[in-house]
Amino acid sequence: MDERHRTLRNSLLISVLVTLAMMGSVIIYMLVAAFFVGQGQTVAVPGGPGLHAALLAAALLCAVGGPAYFRMQRRGLTGDPRGTPAGLALVRLLRARIVGLALAETAAVLGLVQTLTTGDIRWSAALSLLALAAMAFLWPRRRQLERITFPDEVQAIEPR
Repeated sequence: MDERHRTLRNSLLISVLVTLAMMGSVIIYMLVAAFFVGQGQTVAVPGGPGLHAALLAAALLCAVGGPAYFRMQRRGLTGDPRGTPAGLALVRLLRARIVGLALAETAAVLGLVQTLTTGDIRWSAALSLLALAAMAFLWPRRRQLERITFPDEVQAIEPR
């Protein structure tokens, strides 16, 4: 196994661990929401339906924006004619994945906020599931990393 294969394997492992950790945090947000609603602890916030609509719009934007950002960054790496070194490309891809996961996680955080302000657990459940779905889209794939690490040896699956 050469250095590039080791780098690819390590990058895949780190990416999987980061993604699992972020998904775990979303589950924790749902549990926190259930705990506070179960205790009857909510916070009355002025703003009414307008505030809730704005929070919902922001959550949807983040859940869609996370994977979109990652995809845009990934396409930039696979189409780089200058031949970015594999290690640097994998670091950039990991950074893009973390930003995408953080944006998706924001939907779950906003669901927690909605639940704490309304007392309705469905907000947290729905927006957390949306965040998890967005994170599942960002799940690290070996083939994806291979296309970046070995661009001359792997045929691209997606058209550019």
